[in-house]
Amino acid sequence: MEQEEWELLAKVVHHKQIDNAEDYRKLLFNRCVLQYVYFDADGELQPWYDVHPLIKSI
Repeated sequence: MEQEEWELLAKVVHHKQIDNAEDYRKLLFNRCVLQYVYFDADGELQPWYDVHPLIKSI
């Protein structure tokens, strides 16, 4: 992984969100970042993101 990818992963860990940018999509498609969903108080499906646990431990 390159330094800028580690920086993006750090942002995901802290904010639990990703931007709709190619760099973030690449991490998502490569399963470095995982997408989770939950229902909010209004019953709407909401996504949140986190770094894969195996990568997070690095």
